[in-house]
Amino acid sequence: MGTGHVMRCLALSQEWQSQGGNTTFLGRCKSSALQAKIESTGATFVGLEDPHPDQSDMDATLELLGELSSLQQGSWLVLDGYHFDGAYQQAMRTNGNKVLVIDDNAHLPAYHADVILNQNLGSERLGYQCDADTVLALGAQDAMRRPAF
Repeated sequence: MGTGHVMRCLALSQEWQSQGGNTTFLGRCKSSALQAKIESTGATFVGLEDPHPDQSDMDATLELLGELSSLQQGSWLVLDGYHFDGAYQQAMRTNGNKVLVIDDNAHLPAYHADVILNQNLGSERLGYQCDADTVLALGAQDAMRRPAF
């Protein structure tokens, strides 16, 4: 995942933590400095060997979600990356997980999420094809800002 994706997820993570929640970042991150940045905010980082579409990613993610769900109610999975396709989203959601997809351009033929978040200007005009119960959070009013900003 790219640095920009990490930084916007950090904004979401810090807000969740300010509300009393815990956050865990799960991904493939080659930068020890970026991992340290994540952990310096109080979040946990769990590294993956191979990113999706490698099957080991889905297996490891579902296993971790199962462990986290047994520890706390109301867990959410936030997916932020262009490689998380509709099948991946659906597999995560079918397993009983709440899924938030951070998206920039409505590039997938179908989305399977509880919430789709696109904070970009003009995103209200994109034609997201999604499940009937998906909440769309579109536009600058839903922008994720770190406390420093």
